[in-house]
Amino acid sequence: MRPTPLAPVTALSRAYGLDLLAKHENLTPTRSFKIRGAAVRLQALRHQRGVVTATMGNHGWAVAYVAARMGVPAVVVFPEAASRVKVEHTRGLGAEIRVAGETYTDATDEAARIAATEDLELINDGGDLELMVGAGTTALEILQQRPDTDVILVPTGGGNLLAGVAICAKALKPAVQVIGVQAEGAASVYESWKAKAIVHITARTIADGLKGDEPGALTFPYLLRYVDDFALVSDEEIARAVGVALEEVGQVVEPAGAASLAAARSGREHWAGKTVAAILTGGNADVETIRACLG
Repeated sequence: MRPTPLAPVTALSRAYGLDLLAKHENLTPTRSFKIRGAAVRLQALRHQRGVVTATMGNHGWAVAYVAARMGVPAVVVFPEAASRVKVEHTRGLGAEIRVAGETYTDATDEAARIAATEDLELINDGGDLELMVGAGTTALEILQQRPDTDVILVPTGGGNLLAGVAICAKALKPAVQVIGVQAEGAASVYESWKAKAIVHITARTIADGLKGDEPGALTFPYLLRYVDDFALVSDEEIARAVGVALEEVGQVVEPAGAASLAAARSGREHWAGKTVAAILTGGNADVETIRACLG
């Protein structure tokens, strides 16, 4: 895939008193950053029988897309609350869809069971090194496109993107601040980071992509080592940011992706005068979700 744009958001920069840049991961072939990790992970496949993964949506879509291009069978497990649009796009790429439980944790448990009983290779979003490596290329592009970036805002569900971005960013530019952005009702990564121990929280938020119940065991040590801080945003702020993305960025951005814009607004005094890159992690929102956010 080509590098995604890192574009200035002029009106918001003036309004917030900072140099705000939008990293358009909503413009990848699967309209989210997840394709990065899927591409790296499937190239490291140990056998070709097939793969199974659990997802809230974007990760499964990305795995299905790359698997289809490689001719690898894919089973994708969604929880019952997953976005209809993401389920149907994943099915349209040829993946076998299964639904299990109410939460992402339920779907993850079912994916592990399927891997063991059906001899498929498990791809664990949040527990797979190649996924983290792929996610980290987002930071590589940001710092190549704008080396003067001071702050990177990273929407965070289970923490895989945050860990990858933090590792890469700190290697390239130790002074850059890496800030995880979580919904107030789904702040398991923040609470774990603060407690220095994994804390399980049942996620409650309008943003599907932020519904991580706990950080991945693989990612957590990197989060403790490299992440500078967190910003928590309410569902109301996230919904408002979806509208801001439409009006000021000219893009459909799903609630999880818009969370970085919400954080830029809420933390504008803290980052005044700085160059702030807000990662718009995805643009896969159905009409009903956008309508609900716009009120």
